[in-house]
This record gives sequence, C-alpha cells and structure tokens, in this order.
Amino acid sequence: MKKQIFIKDWLKLKPYQQQQSSDLFYLRISNQVLGIIKKSEHFNFIETALDPEQVKLMSCFLTSYLEDVVSESNIWSTFRYEHELLYKKCLPFFQKLEDYYEDEINAQDVEVLIWYFINAVQETYEFEPNSFYIKDIAEDVMKVFEDAWEYAPENTTLKLKYTLLESDFYKSREFIDVILFQTYLFYPDTALKQQKVELDIFEKNRNESHLLHLLNSERDRLLHTSFTKLLGLKGKEWAAKVLGEKHPLYTSFLELSPKLEGQFFYKGQDERYVYLEYIATGEKFNLLKESYDNATDLNNVDDILYLGICKWRGEWWFSGVAMIQSFDVNLVNKERNSLESVSATDFLKINSDRNNKTLASQKKAFLEFNQNSLIKILPIEEVEPFVNSFMSFYNKSLGLSSKEVEKIRENHKGSIDQGITLPSSLKENNDSALVFFNEKTGIQMGFDINSAFPLKENSFFNPEKTREHIITLCNSTDISTELVMYCIDNFKDQLPFFESRFGRLLLNDTDFLLRFWKTKDYYSKAMVTEVNE
Repeated sequence: MKKQIFIKDWLKLKPYQQQQSSDLFYLRISNQVLGIIKKSEHFNFIETALDPEQVKLMSCFLTSYLEDVVSESNIWSTFRYEHELLYKKCLPFFQKLEDYYEDEINAQDVEVLIWYFINAVQETYEFEPNSFYIKDIAEDVMKVFEDAWEYAPENTTLKLKYTLLESDFYKSREFIDVILFQTYLFYPDTALKQQKVELDIFEKNRNESHLLHLLNSERDRLLHTSFTKLLGLKGKEWAAKVLGEKHPLYTSFLELSPKLEGQFFYKGQDERYVYLEYIATGEKFNLLKESYDNATDLNNVDDILYLGICKWRGEWWFSGVAMIQSFDVNLVNKERNSLESVSATDFLKINSDRNNKTLASQKKAFLEFNQNSLIKILPIEEVEPFVNSFMSFYNKSLGLSSKEVEKIRENHKGSIDQGITLPSSLKENNDSALVFFNEKTGIQMGFDINSAFPLKENSFFNPEKTREHIITLCNSTDISTELVMYCIDNFKDQLPFFESRFGRLLLNDTDFLLRFWKTKDYYSKAMVTEVNE
C-alpha cells in the first residue's frame, strides 16, 4: 500500500472529476487523519475490519464530512434533520448531546461516521456503536479538524452539485445518480456496491460488443432500486430531502414512480407519444416521444419492445436501454404466465384495502388455529403439515366451495392458500423452524432464531444462543422487521441480552439499526398478486 493519500484517491468521493482549488487543502487534511488513525493505540481494532486501502478511504470520507460542513453542501445536515424527524434526536446512539453545535463539526458526528463506514464496507465483523476505540479515534480526528476549521476553504463546485434548476427527467435522474453514487456520505454503501456490480459485469463481458449497454442498464436499475443503509431511503427520497421542502421539485422526486422494465407491445405513435401495452397485464402506457430517440425504428404494430419507463411529473419517460423484436407468441405466453412480470405493475394498483382485509381475515384465522399466538416453533418435519393444515382451516373458515377455492388459486398467484413444500436443502440443514404470521405479508418462516423466543413450549430454546439468534433476527435480510418487533415487544423483559450494553443500545435505536441492517428488506410487502382472467 502506498503510505499516503493522493489526489486521485480523494477525488473518488467527489461528484466531479476535475480537481478544484480547495482539493489540495482537504487532501492534506486527509493525510493527517490517516496518520492519526494509524498511530492510534486502537488501530488494531480498525485493522480487523478494514484493509489498508479502506483505511485510506475512511480518512478521505471523514475529511469529506469536514468539507461538507464548511461548504454547506447540505449532505450531513440533511441526514441529521431526517433522523430527528424520525426519532426526535439528531443522531443515533446518543440519548443526550452535550457540547454539540448543529452548524459546526462535532466529535459525536465523527463517532457515528466511523461506526457507519466500518459497518457499511465490511460484513465479517459487527462493530458496536459508542465503542471506546471509536470514541478515542474520533476525538483524535477532531483535533485535526478543529485546527483546520477556521481556515478551511469552501468548495463552491461541490455545493453547486447539490442544486437543481431544471425539471427535465434526465437532469433529475443525474441528480439521483450524484447522490447515490458520487456523494461521500453514501460512498461506503451504494457507491461501492455499484462499483462492485460494474466490475463484475466488466470481468464477465469485457470482450462483448454490448458491454457499455450492460453497464448503463445496470447503473440505471440500481439508481431506481437502491436503498441506503442510513435511514433506509431510496435515491429519489434523498434527492428531495437534500433539495428541501421549498424546492419546486421536492414533491416531484417523492412521486417519481418505480421503474417498470419489461416487454411491451408497440401499438402506434403520434407527434407526442409512443403507445405501448405491457404484455404481462395488458396495461396501456403513453411513452413521451421526446424521451425515446428510436421511435422511427418502430413500424409494425405488436412488435415487441423491451425497455424501462418511469413516471415523472405526470408523464412516462424512457429510462435505461431498449431492444426491439418481432412478435413472438412463445415470449408473450411466457410473460403472461410469469409471476415476476405480472407483479411488476403492482405499484400502479390501489388494492391496499382489499389486501389488508384479506390479511386481516387470515390473521384472525391464524390466531384461532394457533391458540392465540402469531408464532409457532416446530421440528422441521412438522412445518409443512402445520402450514398446509392452517391453509385448509382458513379456506373452510370462509365457507368456500372447492370450486371457489380453486378459482382463488388461479387468480391469486403467491397467495397463502397455495400450500407449501420446503426445499430439500432447508430440511437437510435445519432441525426446526419458526412460523410467523406477519399481518403485512402473511406466513413467514425463520431459521436459526428459535433462542430469541423464550416460549414455554419452545423445546429448541437455548439461552447460550440467545445473543447470536437475536443478532441474526435483527440483521438478516430474510427476516421481517415485524418479526423482530414481535420479539422485542413480547419478550424483551424475559431475555437478559436486552440488559447488556449492546442490548440496551439496540432497544434505544431499534428502528435506525433495522433500516441499516435490512435496507430494502426493512419494508414488508404483501405477496398476493392478482392475475388477469
């Protein structure tokens, strides 16, 4: 490893490529921070989590916080403001803030940033917040920042990158790109993930003529689908928050639709629109013609067009890549029978009341079936019979005929009444499972978490595994937020773990940590998808 940080290292965290007049100043500060970290008596803790290049990156990351506050580029302050809206305190892990100044740099900020960086870039270790070594390193870094505070220059170019004057969809999309993939605060999270995906695509397709096509397509997909570990927000939400509620595009960003990507029939065009029909569901879309440069290549009705579209300020815009092919009956049948393709337009359907009523009736039936409990812990061989017996019980509770049940099965793919068959790998690798009825999604299962639930009838409970199982419960993306909260709400007083330092911290910042650990999986979605008859 080179022993110092160079300008190319510093510019990795910037939303521009050309060196600015202030960059050399902050590069020098970054090297001072690097020296402080490496000389710390706690450096061995840092080395267990970060490789030498990541330590350099963290030094630039922390210095970028100083630059952000000095330049008033509104990144850290936006996070802090949104955190306070959610939790009535401006920072996680601190119940009271003493000697804290909102418009200046603070040691508490640096502590949170060190914890965040380490836990975002690596997944092998789980470093606890407020650890003594993080606190000590933060105090040492703050001495460097305090010495630089009075004469640190503003980076006006940086500040301009977080302003937006145009309402054009593509300018707005670029703004989201800047935030997710070119902003220091999200660099250890979404930016590094994007770079990893890009490198993987490059290595697998480096000799392919369509390499650039693949790279652009994946970056566009990530731009629309990524959630940040900080607060579990999407790029469009951060764009709105950074601009502020008074900005004319604030609501437009929040209302930007998910990207719909898939197979469409071409149905015609006029001066303003290209008319499309989504093959899987038959839904019609008017694509703004100015957003699609290849409209002249569309000649035959029912040719198939693969592309992505987003709704921005009331119009559907092309986003991503596009491919055209002739009508293909096999492809049409495949799309119409694909649960993934059919469910892709669920965000357009306002069926929440209907789904909620269905789930409420299923929850009521589950409580009746399971002795008024939402969880059941079973030997693995009893899971399938239990769930399938409940499904039968639920159908009978509705008073449905066999024909009516069959019709429900046909029209609700993914519904609770399908019956289950566990994969053989789960049966081979687990001796038990937890079945949970989530009122937002229906039946869920969890493995290797039984010792987080001290039920009298839980013969698999092992107090020596409680800490491990609670942490798995919290940070696994396969386990819902609702199951975590069910554990905490019902059993925290029975589990000594929650009296430990980390247990108390988890209780104090539960929602923040769940968003951090689970990101997009923090949000549970109903699994019932209606299929056109």
